[in-house]
Amino acid sequence: MTAALLVALWAGICAIDDVGTQMIRRPLLIATVVGFIMGDVTNGLLIGATLEVMWMGVGNVGAYSAPDMISGTAIGTALGIASGGPEAAVALAVPTSLLAQQLLILYRSGIVALNPIAERWAETGDFDKIYKINYIPMAIAFLVRAVPTFLAIYLGREPLKAQWRHFRQ
Repeated sequence: MTAALLVALWAGICAIDDVGTQMIRRPLLIATVVGFIMGDVTNGLLIGATLEVMWMGVGNVGAYSAPDMISGTAIGTALGIASGGPEAAVALAVPTSLLAQQLLILYRSGIVALNPIAERWAETGDFDKIYKINYIPMAIAFLVRAVPTFLAIYLGREPLKAQWRHFRQ
């Protein structure tokens, strides 16, 4: 449970960076830190390098919403290390990133509701409130990545481990 919480926290922190330019949201760094949390930095680096090469050119252009690299990498790496290794991680990262993409679309559609509020405050010149309203999308972005990541790792670890053992036999 502790590992699931720490990985979820890391995914949430990376989510906040998703609108910035610090690049901690890249699969190589995400997977390395997840590997450190899970106690297997070597596989974390291997998984991260594989996912980095795979998702190197992915980005949002226009109205396109890319698969969620953050959730996919965090969940895939944690469950891959816990159950089967790099093969399982890559096999899990892609579908999880596509599922999480749907949450991101809902999130981005929902935060548009803050625009009229910010416009009203801009008209009155209350720029302190406009500055503070930015914390709402940041908190939601954190939760959109952290909660599903925690649930996937916490609930999926043991069943996946058992299934992987059965598959390897």
